[in-house]
Amino acid sequence: MAEFKTTGDIVKGVSSSDDNERLEATTFFRVRLSERLSTENTPPSKISIPSALVTQFVSFLDRKDFPELQIEAAKALTNIACGTSAHKKLVIRHGALEKFVGLLNSTGNVVHDLREQVVCALGNVAVDDYKDRDIVLRKGALTALLPHVNQPAKPSMLQNVVWTLSNLCSGKPHISLDQALSYISDGTTDHTEAVIDASVCTNLVHLLNDSSPSVLIPALDTVAKIASINDKLTQVQS
Repeated sequence: MAEFKTTGDIVKGVSSSDDNERLEATTFFRVRLSERLSTENTPPSKISIPSALVTQFVSFLDRKDFPELQIEAAKALTNIACGTSAHKKLVIRHGALEKFVGLLNSTGNVVHDLREQVVCALGNVAVDDYKDRDIVLRKGALTALLPHVNQPAKPSMLQNVVWTLSNLCSGKPHISLDQALSYISDGTTDHTEAVIDASVCTNLVHLLNDSSPSVLIPALDTVAKIASINDKLTQVQS
């Protein structure tokens, strides 16, 4: 078993060609960071996280052949997102959100524990800062989460999905209704039909007369998505 006495040792470990050493280094980092974050004597602002570690953890999310490493990497990124705004920006900047959403949307053989961990990570990124929340929404997290409300793998998954959804709906300024409809209609046909069934199409058309780009753009985007699904929905739209 490798020894990790310094941050440099951990970076070397996650960069190793030996998958077992990568797993050991990732687990060691995750546990040590968790301990430091839970200790009042160590403010998150004093914790330095090298970009090289985040880069490796994000790449490990693709390791379908090694689910243990995938899960540990997701846990490590979840813990990083528990830190400061700068720590969250590291997670965002290195492309973790796209990977998280991709894992939630995947119809392939993704381990349930990995999906659940990804949900927690998204919730951590979205909480506290509305700018980070909006980035999570723009990456498609809302539509990726909704199917797991209807068919959660287990009760804890539903609990975590609801918690993350609450974070996406929290913070000020709140997302507007037209923005929310745009995010929802980004998903499946069922999501778009739900928007239509809510009888909001007439109001959306009225919003197209608004001169504010922050209102006009999401309203136009939603109308376009509804109209492009299929002939049936286009007919309802008109």
